[in-house]
Amino acid sequence: MKYDVFISYSSKDQKMVEAICAYLEQRRIRCFVAYRDIPKGVTWAERIVEALDESGMMLVAFTENFNASNEVNREIELACNDKKPILTFRLSDTAFAGAKKYFLQNLNWLDAFPEPEPVFGEMYRNVCGLLGKKPEEPSYIEDGSSDCAADVEDSADGLPDTGDCKKDDDKKDDKKEDESPDSESGNNDVRLPEGTKSVKKNGWILFAVLLLCVVAVLHFAFGGKTDSRQYLSKGTINGHEYVDLGLSVKWATCNVGAIKPEEYGGYYAWGETEEKDYYDWDTYKWCNGSYETMTKYCTNSSYGTVDNKTTLALEDDVAHVKWGGSWRMPTKAEQDELRNNCTWSWTTLNSVNGYKVTSKTNGNSIFLPAAGVRYGTLLDSSGSYGNYWSGSLLGSDNLGAYYLSFYSDRYGWYDNDRYSGRSVRPVSE
Repeated sequence: MKYDVFISYSSKDQKMVEAICAYLEQRRIRCFVAYRDIPKGVTWAERIVEALDESGMMLVAFTENFNASNEVNREIELACNDKKPILTFRLSDTAFAGAKKYFLQNLNWLDAFPEPEPVFGEMYRNVCGLLGKKPEEPSYIEDGSSDCAADVEDSADGLPDTGDCKKDDDKKDDKKEDESPDSESGNNDVRLPEGTKSVKKNGWILFAVLLLCVVAVLHFAFGGKTDSRQYLSKGTINGHEYVDLGLSVKWATCNVGAIKPEEYGGYYAWGETEEKDYYDWDTYKWCNGSYETMTKYCTNSSYGTVDNKTTLALEDDVAHVKWGGSWRMPTKAEQDELRNNCTWSWTTLNSVNGYKVTSKTNGNSIFLPAAGVRYGTLLDSSGSYGNYWSGSLLGSDNLGAYYLSFYSDRYGWYDNDRYSGRSVRPVSE
């Protein structure tokens, strides 16, 4: 199947559908959405029929607008006739009416009102179940963890098993309690007066509370800002600052389009050198309106004209075009080097979330803000999710390119659609 999911929706609900599509596609569920995947000049009805034939299932974005639309009735009927699995994602507390009641009332649905985003995870797992796929989290084919890294073992789905860290901590706490002088099972023969134990414990609790209060006062007194002096540059190249992390390349102190380490900067599709208002295949520079018509950086004839280029040329490298000199986008290998030879700590710099990345060799650091990603007109997950393009194409599937990806509790590499808008952190020899 070309698509995993055909999303049926009302055009009045496109903003929400963009968010649903972005969430699923970050998790390798390829979606068909009419606003993006029907090229100009193509007969709408003909393309809808083809897309349904090429999709594994239908996801209905059910709203009052959808309920009132007659056009979507044909889509639902076609899916039912083809015996496609249908999952209805109810975005409003609206009763099925007319043809929707006939087709959808006795099928699977999820209630996602009044706040849809918290239900996205359940939606994704149900989609995977209907497709016979194993659910996976985005971005962590090779992953690290910012906490308990030495003790974490990967679970079956490749995600950190953070429960092991807690268990180890619990064991340490139990051991400390057993070895304490007032432990009932210890070897110390001293007997404390009754009640002393609870007083001592309460005293420590009071001390801890007071200490937290002091920390909180200091935090708010200084505006919740991490001292940016720890990210001071070690030099400049062509007017742009860098930090020497003891790696094979020097890393810039800020993103393309930013002037401070914590600023998000610009969002660029892979191989494009300017920002834009809308990010999808229809506006992507290196194809003719769809992912099957690539005109550059293509190794598979199924996706367009083959040129076997797998690394961005400098004229298509936004870091080089914007900054000049020897600046460029890092390769996947150089991003792997950054992951494997630095410690990663989730932190806040001037009220901006991101990672402090510190060299294991010389202790120098850079800050990578969690700037989110752009799909269509949507800026998704800013403040909680960071992703940084490499200059390396995904060779086997030319739809994607590699990028460094992270959330607060894990980081790694991933690949995804080239048309999406992501951050760029330059490097230089």
